[in-house]
Amino acid sequence: MPSSIRPPRRVETPSFVLRPWERRDAEKLSEAVIESQSDLVQWLPWATGDLSPTAYISVIDAFIAAWDDGRDFVYGIVDHDDRVLGGTGLHLRRGPTTMEIGYWVRSSRTGEGIATAVTTALIDTAFTLPEISDVAVAVDVENERSASIPTRLGFKIRETIPAERHATRASGWHNIFVIERSEWVRRSNDGSTAP
Repeated sequence: MPSSIRPPRRVETPSFVLRPWERRDAEKLSEAVIESQSDLVQWLPWATGDLSPTAYISVIDAFIAAWDDGRDFVYGIVDHDDRVLGGTGLHLRRGPTTMEIGYWVRSSRTGEGIATAVTTALIDTAFTLPEISDVAVAVDVENERSASIPTRLGFKIRETIPAERHATRASGWHNIFVIERSEWVRRSNDGSTAP
């Protein structure tokens, strides 16, 4: 459902830029997903099927339309030379006052803290929007590596729900990690939100 909420189109940090995908990114996005497919397919059902640049033009068109309509806000993670590091987003799946963050990082760049830094930047971004009271991250209950990010950042598991779609290693259940604005502000003030 369209929303009046509009996060910024560009979030810059010293290490990367978050920006909406553009059609010109299709080849680089395809390459990053193909490189990472064996890791991604374990947890993310979209990492199968046609991964060609042509297919990703359609995917990017859908991302652009969803952003323009206020339905969903999908970002590419790129370095300052415009190389694709992964993807992320602020999603409106959990109601009008919650934004959900999703993330993936290409296999050759995992272990560098990119996903934690991206999540931190998007929490800060979400909480610049006055309508947003909390931020969520949905993680398969078996995906300990991904779950370590919201845990490290102070999120708590609010509920465990059936996953809408399954991937090869996915359990079929997601833990929904949530952090409220007041807790994030408290952690920011005491310095415990640094990635």
